Amino acid sequence: MVKKIAITGRPGCGKTTLCRKIAERVEADVGGLLTEEIREEGKRVGFRLQDLATGEGGTLAHVRDCSGPGVGKYFVCPDQLDLIGVGAIELGLREKDLLIVDEIGPMELKSRRFVQAVERALEAEIDCLFTIHRRSKHPLLKKVREGFQVKKLTPKNRDRAFEKLSSAFSKR
Repeated sequence: MVKKIAITGRPGCGKTTLCRKIAERVEADVGGLLTEEIREEGKRVGFRLQDLATGEGGTLAHVRDCSGPGVGKYFVCPDQLDLIGVGAIELGLREKDLLIVDEIGPMELKSRRFVQAVERALEAEIDCLFTIHRRSKHPLLKKVREGFQVKKLTPKNRDRAFEKLSSAFSKR
């Protein structure tokens, strides 16, 4: 049976760390992407994308090094999001057992191609683990909330959540 699980929670609760650990330790062929902070002198200045299958990385958004649409103090890099983010989703849908998409939030939702790729994932017969913005009312996130089992991650439950999810997604 196909498993579709979405993780939500406050910033800093461990969503990306959970996804990274699942990708590293689960007994399945994993594709998709991670989104991590870019820090300079201890301050967050942007976000980086990484394709889990190829290792390719790029900038999702930055306070000064991108020229796309703004989200808060950040500017999205639509070319990198489409190339790396959408590419990672498409590769995962074609060739992998588990698709991880960290994260579906306001920055990623600025790309029509990204939204379309996630919509294809919603319909695909592939296990999916997504992290989703906790408050966004975007129609895509509404579809995810309706079609996926949604779990709220907290610092208190994240270790237990890792054990349950790694077991659920392992192909044995």
